[in-house]
Amino acid sequence: MLLALVVVSIALWSSGCAVDLSFPPGFLFGSATSAYQVEGAWNVSDKGESIWDRFTHSQSGNEDGSTGDVATDSYHQWERDMEVAANLSLDYYRFSLSWTRILPNGFANYISEDGKRYYNQLIDGLLAKGIQPVVTIYHWDLPQRLQDLGKLSLSNQLVWYEASTEEDEVWLDIAQQYSYGRFSHPIYSKEGGWPPVIEDHMRNKSSSEGFHQSRLPEFTDEEKELVKGTFDFYAINHYTSRAVRKRRPGEPHGGFPLTGAPDLDLLFERRPDWTEGNEWLYIYPEGLRRMLGWLRDQYGDIPILITENGFSTAEDSLEDHDRVQYYRRYLEQVLLAIKEDGVNVIGYTAWSLIDNFEWMDGYKTKFGLCHVNFSDPLRTRTLRRSGRFYADVIKRRTLDLDSDYRNYEF
Repeated sequence: MLLALVVVSIALWSSGCAVDLSFPPGFLFGSATSAYQVEGAWNVSDKGESIWDRFTHSQSGNEDGSTGDVATDSYHQWERDMEVAANLSLDYYRFSLSWTRILPNGFANYISEDGKRYYNQLIDGLLAKGIQPVVTIYHWDLPQRLQDLGKLSLSNQLVWYEASTEEDEVWLDIAQQYSYGRFSHPIYSKEGGWPPVIEDHMRNKSSSEGFHQSRLPEFTDEEKELVKGTFDFYAINHYTSRAVRKRRPGEPHGGFPLTGAPDLDLLFERRPDWTEGNEWLYIYPEGLRRMLGWLRDQYGDIPILITENGFSTAEDSLEDHDRVQYYRRYLEQVLLAIKEDGVNVIGYTAWSLIDNFEWMDGYKTKFGLCHVNFSDPLRTRTLRRSGRFYADVIKRRTLDLDSDYRNYEF
C-alpha cells in the first residue's frame, strides 16, 4: 500500500532561520527486536512455555494460525542479525530476554544454562562488533506459570493525545496524565506518587461504583520515597497520535490506549488531516516532538531515549519509500525537539531491525529495516531502502543527505 505522504523539504525553517540538520555529538542510533518476535526455538532445550506460546497454540490464537515457533529463527541465526546491525553501523542494539528461556518455570530457583549461553553469545557478539547491547527485561512473553497465578499489566507505548476540538481541551490533561503520568509521575516527579488529578478521579470513580476504597491504591510516604528518582533515563516507545473527546451517550467504550479510556469516559480518534498508515498507525510526526516537550515540561531536563519508533506496511517490497519518509519526518521532529525546544534526547531506536512476528498480525505486518523471507528455511535477510537510508543517517550523523543515497555500498 503506497501512502500519499507529503515529502517535506530537507530544509526546516523556524523563525526565519534554517535548522541545522546534524545530530548533536554523542547522539546514539539503534534498532530493536524482541525475544518472542524473532527467536523462534520455542521448545528448544529446557525453555519453558510463555503466554504467547500458549495463546498461539490454542484454538483462540491468531486467525491465520501463525505462531512465533520459528519466527525469524534468531535463536539459530543470531550471527546474521549481528551482520545486519553492523552493516547499519548501529551504536546499540536493543533486544529482550525471553523470561522462559532463562527461567524455564518462571522462578529463579532454576536457571537454564542454555539460556545463559544464548544471551552471553549474543552480547559478546555485539560487543565484538562495537555495538552496545541494550537489554529489555520483559517484552510481553510472560511465563504461563505466572499468568496462571495472576495477570501482569505494563505500559507499552506513549500515544500522543491532543484535544479533538476546543471544547475538548478540558479533558486533555487527565487523558495525558492517565496515559503518561500514571507510569512516570511516581519515578520522575519531585513529589512522587500518582498524578494528583488521576488519584482524585479514580478515588471518586471508585466510590461511585460502590467501592470502599480507590481501585488505584494510594502510595504511602515510604513507598513514594522508595520509588522516586529511581531512573537513569526515560525510555519512550512512540508510533502514533490520537485526538481526545468526551464519549457521547450510547457510544461504545473504546479500548486503551488507541480508541478510548473507559475509566475516563473518553474516546480517542484520528484527526482528518493526519495521514492514515497501516491499520492503527496514523502519521503525525509533530506528535513525537510534542510528546518529548510534554515530558520535559513535566519532569525537567531528564535524558530521554526513544526506544521504539517505526512504520508498518502490508507489503514485502524492498523499495519502501513510505517508511523512508516516515523515518525522515519523525527524525526531523526529534531534531526540532532537541535544537528548538531544548529537550535532552540522547538517542533514537528504529523498530524494527528485521521483519518479525507482529503479535496478533502474525507475519502480515512488516516493520523491518531488513526484509525477511519467511518462506526460506534460513529466513534470508535483505536490506530495504529504509535500511540504506537509516545507515546513511547514522554514518553521516545528519538528515542533510544527497537525494540518491541508494548507491552506498556496505
